[in-house]
Amino acid sequence: MLEPEARGMMAELVTVTGRPMVHDLRATLDAIDYVTRYGFEWRALPVDFPPHKAIYAFFLRWSRCGLPERLAGRLRGRLRVLAGRSELPAAGCVDSQTVRAAETVGAAAAATTRARN
Repeated sequence: MLEPEARGMMAELVTVTGRPMVHDLRATLDAIDYVTRYGFEWRALPVDFPPHKAIYAFFLRWSRCGLPERLAGRLRGRLRVLAGRSELPAAGCVDSQTVRAAETVGAAAAATTRARN
């Protein structure tokens, strides 16, 4: 679904001429997904995927320029539209236990809050 956009983004990344890509784009994306989803080490990739050094090099290059976040954002927007919602979320939720008190909150107020919990 995102292959045309991914190829377009990859074309933007090409800044120098050199050897053309020898590994299949889909296999590369699948290998990165495999490592990030299951938590394997790069060297533990099955032999069905391209070499781990090549996959890791693509991962680093794409991560430095924000490609995974941009693709995930576009996919999320498409899925939201298909579900009948706006492309971008309009609200958010923050759990107070995961957010530290702001610097403007006095130490006495923070201590009182901790004592109640």
